[in-house]
Amino acid sequence: MQVRVRFFGSLKERAGGPEISVELPDGSRVEDLLRNIEDLIRGVDIMIAVNGRRVDEKQILSDGDTVAIFPPVSGGAYLSKDFDINEALKKVKSSRMVGAVVMFIGVVREKNEGYTVKELSYEVYEDMARKELEKIREEALKMSGVHEVVITHRIGTFSPGEETLLVAVGAEHRDQAFRAAEWAVEQVKKRVPIWKLEVTDQGSFWIEGERRRSLLRTK
Repeated sequence: MQVRVRFFGSLKERAGGPEISVELPDGSRVEDLLRNIEDLIRGVDIMIAVNGRRVDEKQILSDGDTVAIFPPVSGGAYLSKDFDINEALKKVKSSRMVGAVVMFIGVVREKNEGYTVKELSYEVYEDMARKELEKIREEALKMSGVHEVVITHRIGTFSPGEETLLVAVGAEHRDQAFRAAEWAVEQVKKRVPIWKLEVTDQGSFWIEGERRRSLLRTK
């Protein structure tokens, strides 16, 4: 059987492209696939999804499956070219039970760990990202006192000073709003498959989880 393997972040650079086709014996598991491509993934903490659903290495594969292999994510949310802060505010205030609104806005900073950032680009595994974002929003809405949640991440390439991530929460009390907003931001950064490519004065780097890796080109 044959499976389609998709790579993201620095793994795409290692593989020489976004995807490959791998032939495996019938009944193979994800762990068998990983042994076939171990040179490409060595030294990287990976996550795996089959047909858009996160799985472990014991997952049995079928002919025609799409296997996505990606490094730790670096943040994401509802995918959009832009967002409207006023519209988000209006939405989270739609219930008269809302007594507090907390809004987080992520901005591209010019200095990061000693590097001067020229621009920041986002790569996304869209199908899985949309599903995971909806789960995060649904989970946040179940938190005590929370009435509405808006999560939006711009996709594309951005310069220092530009806004990229918006998380807005409307809740009955301020402590509930702060708690839900902080939780949502952290979950977005941990769970949604989006990666940053940071172009700096000292080269270009993939930001994967808490790590900077894979210098692509130098000055």
